[in-house]
Amino acid sequence: MENREQKGQILKQAREAKGLSLQAVHAVTKIPMDILRALEEGYTVRTLTPFYYRGFVKIYAQYLGIDLTSILGDYHSEQLTTVSKATKQSTFEIQNRLMRKQEKIQGIVKVIVVFLVFFILFKMLGFIIHKIKSRSVRTAQVTAVPAREDKPKRESVPKAAVLPVAPAGAVGVSGEKEEQKSGKKINLTVRAKKNSWLRVRADNTTVFQSTLNKGGVETWTAVDEVEISGRNINQLEFEFNGKLIGPLGRENREVRKVVFTKDGLSVQK
Repeated sequence: MENREQKGQILKQAREAKGLSLQAVHAVTKIPMDILRALEEGYTVRTLTPFYYRGFVKIYAQYLGIDLTSILGDYHSEQLTTVSKATKQSTFEIQNRLMRKQEKIQGIVKVIVVFLVFFILFKMLGFIIHKIKSRSVRTAQVTAVPAREDKPKRESVPKAAVLPVAPAGAVGVSGEKEEQKSGKKINLTVRAKKNSWLRVRADNTTVFQSTLNKGGVETWTAVDEVEISGRNINQLEFEFNGKLIGPLGRENREVRKVVFTKDGLSVQK
């Protein structure tokens, strides 16, 4: 041990003679600071094997320009054990720390992967819900129903065939009693002279609720009653059980409801 301390003093004196610090030697040789101190003070490092210990001594001596034989001779002659029990235990502890560190890193990676999977699923679910809501809103906004263009022959009926409009209140229509006796239903056809929003109820059941565009024609059938309400009703032409009644008169501009029964029609403003 005394020889090792003496050789360490040689290394230390050579370093100081060159005006070098341990940090400067460490920066060039990459020898750890604790190993440099051990070499200069002459003590051993428990976790360092003899092979690496001699290697560090050689590197340090070459850097300082010292004769290797004077430095390595004593180190070579010493009987160094292979690996002490303490060295084995220290190596085992290092391996355990490395394994624990690796397991910790793997756990963090797994957590990140799970988080990314849930994040992607959440985004996809939000996108699907947004699409469904957008489609529902577009469907709710569609209220206009294209008018059916039928009965072109009835549109060409001359105006001279228009029957007079009955005043407010129930008014009988010619031939209606005979149709009632024969068990016929109410057949009502409407043609729009102007865009009109209508709500039609046949026997207390809503059968139409939308805008009847200009020129559009609709036909409804009921057993007891057909009720039409809405806007621009005075711009409608009516055909009641095969008889063309035509539009309502000027005095019925503000009419909001027309009711057709087997006995006739009535208007309500």
